[in-house]
Amino acid sequence: MLFLDEIGDMPPRGQELLLKVLDRFTVQPQGDSRAYPVDVQVVAATGRDLATLVQEGRFRHDLYQRLKPLTLRLTPLSERRGDIRPLLIHFLADAEKTLRKRTRGLTPEAVHALLAHAWPGNVRELAGVCTALVTHARPGADITLDDIRKRCPEVLGSPSPQGSGYARETLSGSFAQVRSRFERELLVRRLELHRWNVAEAASTLGISAATLYRYLQRHGLRQGGDERR
Repeated sequence: MLFLDEIGDMPPRGQELLLKVLDRFTVQPQGDSRAYPVDVQVVAATGRDLATLVQEGRFRHDLYQRLKPLTLRLTPLSERRGDIRPLLIHFLADAEKTLRKRTRGLTPEAVHALLAHAWPGNVRELAGVCTALVTHARPGADITLDDIRKRCPEVLGSPSPQGSGYARETLSGSFAQVRSRFERELLVRRLELHRWNVAEAASTLGISAATLYRYLQRHGLRQGGDERR
């Protein structure tokens, strides 16, 4: 089985090559004159609306039809509130095992804050938050609301420190300009939160590291949030 994540971000050349494999079930290694048969099941995932991408000409219609026959749509975590608590338990335990660190777990106030969060990044965001909290927790100590405030302030919906003047400036201009400024600000803040660890930041945003790198290039960002000159 071959799992392809973020299929909606695949470039045109990659889509073309994948379609050939799905049509012929053969692969031809680079530099080889022979094609070799493959027996593989392809599972693809994306957070994008492929039908819309097809209409916009950004995703091949024929490839979409090959992937479409069996489609599973997962509802956002915000619509599965009952799943949040068991997922917190799972990912905290998984992070403790990976980091070889035991904590006393979340305090009731911390649990309440995490349950109240909208989780726009879905399960990936939740997993990333759990990893960040365990990473910075002291062994044998509680994970408190203050820890969340320090390490993952976006979970608490902290207001912008720049105040209402900043909000007015951010919301001025065309839709494209506002979206670009908001997108850039989100990238910088999330990367700073994770000390410019792209993999961690991408996980909490619910996107792949490759996609995050493309966003950084689009906005001309490098470590520290400075624009490339």
